[in-house]
Amino acid sequence: MLDYIADAAGLSEIDTVVEIGAGDGRLSVRLAKRAKLIAIEIDRSLESVLRKRLAGMNATIIMDDFFNLDLGRLPKRFKVVANLPYASAKEIIRILIELGRVELMIICLQKEVAEKYINDKKNRNFLGWWLSFYADCQRLTEIKAEQFFPAPKVDSEIIAIYPKKKSCYMEIDKESYIRFLKTCWTHPKRMLANNLGIDNKVLGDFASKRAHQIDQNGFLELYKIWSEYEEKKGKE
Repeated sequence: MLDYIADAAGLSEIDTVVEIGAGDGRLSVRLAKRAKLIAIEIDRSLESVLRKRLAGMNATIIMDDFFNLDLGRLPKRFKVVANLPYASAKEIIRILIELGRVELMIICLQKEVAEKYINDKKNRNFLGWWLSFYADCQRLTEIKAEQFFPAPKVDSEIIAIYPKKKSCYMEIDKESYIRFLKTCWTHPKRMLANNLGIDNKVLGDFASKRAHQIDQNGFLELYKIWSEYEEKKGKE
């Protein structure tokens, strides 16, 4: 499985790969054989074994909390391969995506969280639609809990995140669109007319739908309706 994860990034010697949560270096070794590695690990009790494992390899080890890092130290372009801590995975992904310098991310996540990111509107929630503004996301494979040591209580999935260079969102104001998405998902089980506070006649066919029933083109069309409504309301 570790070889599968390392291979999924399509690394070469001209790449720099950042691993967040390097642990004792089992995956790190495989990454350092394929590319220049920057390994980040917060747990200093693992430092000696990590340094021993990566000795003589093309690797830089940073013993620190990712959230304390000066991200300016990272290269202009890099790939990310990581088995992220589940509690902070969402925030780490957000920071990396908004940084705008990541070429590809191969991430291990709790299965239930991973399914919210993938390109499947039946499973997406606000997280998935937020990510779709910046990137395409693909499920690669599942990892059962018993394949980890120590075994967690949940299964995991490996996903690939491909940041977009250009997309249908290029002409949209990011902050406005994300505020719109948050409004749509305020109460996921409610109809969009209630969440958006817009008259049924204005929303048309969208009025009786819920957020999880809308696809990408639908959200773009709905965003235009919402933007015009907000602009008109602001002038009144």
